[in-house]
Amino acid sequence: AGAGEIAFAADASAVSLAGCSLDARATCGGDSSSVTVISEVGTGAAAVKVEAVKGGVEVSADKDLSLDSTATLLGIAADVDLTAANTVTALADDGNLLIKAA
Repeated sequence: AGAGEIAFAADASAVSLAGCSLDARATCGGDSSSVTVISEVGTGAAAVKVEAVKGGVEVSADKDLSLDSTATLLGIAADVDLTAANTVTALADDGNLLIKAA
């Protein structure tokens, strides 16, 4: 992932962002009582939600974090500090979900 990006890649199994790990659900800092859904990719069991929380970003998904039949999102690979002050967008790109901090 480049600067300002969190990439969910099929080959990342146990990585972390700012001390937060991602398995089925990850909360990276913040207050979960102040959550805003920014983007949702996919539907049903394949849905991946990106949410802004106070002081951080939360990423959640059902089942295996799959965007499609060929890409299963297993973890985070990034060195970036995303906060509620960032503008965050999510997009699917070749089987990966990228979260860009503007």
